Order: sequence, then C-alpha cells, then structure tokens
Amino acid sequence: DENGRLADPILRGKVAQAEIDGWAFLLTMERMKDEAKAGAGQNSGMGAKSSMLKYYGTEFNKRRFELFMDCGGSESLEWEGERT
Repeated sequence: DENGRLADPILRGKVAQAEIDGWAFLLTMERMKDEAKAGAGQNSGMGAKSSMLKYYGTEFNKRRFELFMDCGGSESLEWEGERT
C-alpha cells in the first residue's frame, strides 16, 4: 500500500510470524551456546537439544523458502552462483 506494507494481510501475517520465529530460534541457539560454554551441557541432554535444534532449523528453513515462493514466486529462489 502507500505506507510500504504488503497489501495481502495473510501474507503480511506470515512474514511477521517468520520474523518472530527467526528471532526465537536465534535466541534459543545463543542460550544453548552459553549453556555449553558454562558446562551445563555435561550430562544434561545437550545432544538431544542439539538434535531438536537441527530438526527445527530444517523445518524453519522449509517454511522460509515457502514464504519466499509465496512472496515472489519461483523467481524468488535462485541457485547459488546465479546472481548477476
């Protein structure tokens, strides 16, 4: 619209949710890194936590790329090295 917002409220909501999810994931990873540095990872299930983060990161990236497709179609995705 004239204020620079996306006209589609559903798409706008998806973008906002992706931003929130990204920040939450980043902060969770930072917290786990701090726990590992402090030694909290010793016998505290850090392996299970890292597996969960790996799974969540994969799912988050899938949703992110689906959002790219929603916003710009297949042209919004490019193979590495295709930028000109």
